[in-house]
Amino acid sequence: MRKANFQITIIASLVICILWIPVKAQTQEWVFARLDQLQAKIKLLENSQEKEIKKLQQQLAAIQPGPATTQNFDSTILALGTQVQGLTQELGTVKAKKTEDAVLLADLTTDLNSLLGELRANLSNPPVTITPIPTEPAAPGIIPGLEFSGFVDASSYYHVPSGQNTFGLDQVELDLEKKIGEIGHVRADVECLNDGAGGFALSPEQGYLYFSPKALAPWGLTLGKFNAPIGFEALDPTGMYQYSWSNIFRYGLPTNVTGAMVSADFKLGINLKAYLCNGWDQNTDINTGKTGGMRLGYTYGAIGQVGMSIISGSQNTSEGDRLSVFDIDLTSTPVSGLTVGGEFNYGNDKIGSITNRWLGFLLMGHYDYSTWGGLTLRYDYFDDREGTRLPSGVAEKRHALTLAPTFVWGQGMGALLEYRLDLSNHQVFLDHDQNPVKTNSAIAFEITYTL
Repeated sequence: MRKANFQITIIASLVICILWIPVKAQTQEWVFARLDQLQAKIKLLENSQEKEIKKLQQQLAAIQPGPATTQNFDSTILALGTQVQGLTQELGTVKAKKTEDAVLLADLTTDLNSLLGELRANLSNPPVTITPIPTEPAAPGIIPGLEFSGFVDASSYYHVPSGQNTFGLDQVELDLEKKIGEIGHVRADVECLNDGAGGFALSPEQGYLYFSPKALAPWGLTLGKFNAPIGFEALDPTGMYQYSWSNIFRYGLPTNVTGAMVSADFKLGINLKAYLCNGWDQNTDINTGKTGGMRLGYTYGAIGQVGMSIISGSQNTSEGDRLSVFDIDLTSTPVSGLTVGGEFNYGNDKIGSITNRWLGFLLMGHYDYSTWGGLTLRYDYFDDREGTRLPSGVAEKRHALTLAPTFVWGQGMGALLEYRLDLSNHQVFLDHDQNPVKTNSAIAFEITYTL
């Protein structure tokens, strides 16, 4: 049984438990507040198991709670408590598809056991006289239904050739999301980033409104600043399998765009995103034109997904210039615990009569060999044909090999250790004595806590 089955079964059991207990309204408030927190964490796990969750929800909809009385209150709590306790124990044996999922599952299990303990503490008390437990009271002024999430990311980095090393708080992020009835939601991701010079920069990574009323189904409209829907690798460390990004991510793709996007999930696993924006990572447009892009994707059940993306537009003040990228991304889970990813990236930058081109690809494999550990291996290649994308300014072909053991420490915390080796066909790096060489290497240790 997949991990999504356990999640929905557990939540359904707890909901039924609440329905069976004839308590006062104020008694139910703290329980539903705790369930809202659990559901917010489960939402992070739903994307990879969307079809399985929908199917299971239909099955659970047939479950009808029986009548509840004061006499059967204790037996109901005991029976459901035993059932959920067994599910949480079995949940601990399930291998998550990604390390960050395993962290969330471990955290979910802990929260469920805590809630069961609080419910069982009221055994042998008449349901109508249960005193609300003041656990995690809502702060005054907080908007009802506002969901919180985020993470803290810290690391230690060692540059092998120079011997330079540093500890760092790389990023702190707080994500807020609020549903707007049945017509959409609003989201804001506020991040505090290490600027690499001893300071921090506070800015919104994302901030958008999503409008999708039932009358327009399956279409939706996004307006604001959002992660560019292109490429294989994620922007945040909570969605990554290693510490560093590939050269494709850093030099061949935008990260965030500001504009408008229409999206839809069609039948047979087909989905589409099309957008107009100010440009690559530009909050304000610097010309009168717009950059356009789209991603056509296909999701084939629990096995994985593939997407084809294009983006094109002027990125400077000259309207005649044009930067264009064609990208294919692939994610697959052929067997339990194994995730395979790939990407092909081709771009050209036309400036006047000159066209600068590049080509890159990557292959990544991650295997979770236990509930607490995994291993990532990634290879990426980047051919900067005119020397305009990589920081060396030299027309070079660069290879990068990354090896990263990953660890789950529970309670929302994960860690990894990365070794990265870069190789070029030109001497674009410096050794310990500042002499030009063709290789470069680094070691990083990272800890991430997910709220």
